[in-house]
Formats: sequence, structure tokens, C-alpha cells
Amino acid sequence: MPARRTLLIPALLDDWFPLLQYAFASDSWEPVLLTEDQGLADLGLRYFHNELCYPVFLIAGQVLSALASGKYDPARCGVLMGQAGDECRGSCGIRLTRRALDKAGYPEVALLSLNVRGIDRDTGLPITPIMVRRALAAAVWGDTLAILRNQTRPYELHPGEAESLWRTWMKTLGDSLRQGKSLTCRQIMARCREMPASFRRVETIENTCKSLDLQ
Repeated sequence: MPARRTLLIPALLDDWFPLLQYAFASDSWEPVLLTEDQGLADLGLRYFHNELCYPVFLIAGQVLSALASGKYDPARCGVLMGQAGDECRGSCGIRLTRRALDKAGYPEVALLSLNVRGIDRDTGLPITPIMVRRALAAAVWGDTLAILRNQTRPYELHPGEAESLWRTWMKTLGDSLRQGKSLTCRQIMARCREMPASFRRVETIENTCKSLDLQ
């Protein structure tokens, strides 16, 4: 079996993409989530008109920065870009990104369209049942973790504990998604019950005050 190629995925939603990236793993592609660093929008602006949607600048900047880093072989890389197929100016981002990649010296980098409307079928990423199950689990778990962390963090007695627990869960759930485990509806909801139980064990100011009142 030939080695898998690297699928670069621009980061847009910090609470979901670290999990959602695993939905796109396959025998052909190894997903890599890109990072949002300073100056990436300015890098993207070099190749686009400044009236385009801001996310297009960020996506292009992330991709071009990653390719220029030397970490990846452009000949074995692809870039995943979502397309809504509506009238938003960002809908033409994939074609503009193609021009930017060619201009920057990366014509060999493949661009894959992610959509459910049959757009660019020759370059579209096939949507499979396992991809759908992984994406569903990632979305539900990402929502749950974001709510739990954000509701716990303002009251935590030890700063950083909620964030640390969030990262621990992200790794645990990421491993499940990578291995294709715990993806039935019952198993997804079982995880959603385990997460609140663990966050309730985080010591909070509110709980400490109640404990002092009882003494």
C-alpha cells in the first residue's frame, strides 16, 4: 500500500478542528491541522484583493506558511477547503487559493473541495460513512467540551485546571476518533455523560465557599 499523503487542514475553530481533523483521515490522507500564528493574514494578502473575506487571507497564510516551513513535501501534500456553494465571496476561495499556490511556486499541491453539493467533483474529497460518524462525534464532543470548560473556568480555584482537563479530554477523544472507536450514537452520548462528571470534580470557588458555610 502506498504511503499516505499529507492533508493540510487550515484551523478556523479552535474548539472543534482539533477533533474534526480526524474525520478526514483515510488510507490516502494523513490529516495535519495547521496553526494560527501572527502575520498569516498579511501573508495571504500578498496574493488576494483586500476586499475578499478575511478567512480566505488566514487560510492562504496558514497553507503558504506551512509549505514554506520545510516540514512537508509539496509533491505529497493536499489542502482541504470547505465550500458552501452560496453567494458568499469566500465561496471562490478554493479557486483563488489555487492561483496563489501556483504563483507561490507550489503547483503540485492538490486542492480538495469539501462540500455536500457536488461542487468541483473532480477534486472533491469523497464523503464516506466513517467520515460522517467521526465528524458527528467530533462536533458533539467539541460542543460539550467547550461548554464545560467555559462554564468551569471562571470559577476554578486553581487557574488552568479546566483548560488542562479540556486538553486531556481532547487527546482522549482524538485517539478514539483516530482509531474509529466509540462512534455509535450510544457511545457518543456515553462520552458526553463522562465529561461533565470529570469537570464537576474540578475544585471551584463556589464549591469552596459552600463548604466553608457548612463548617
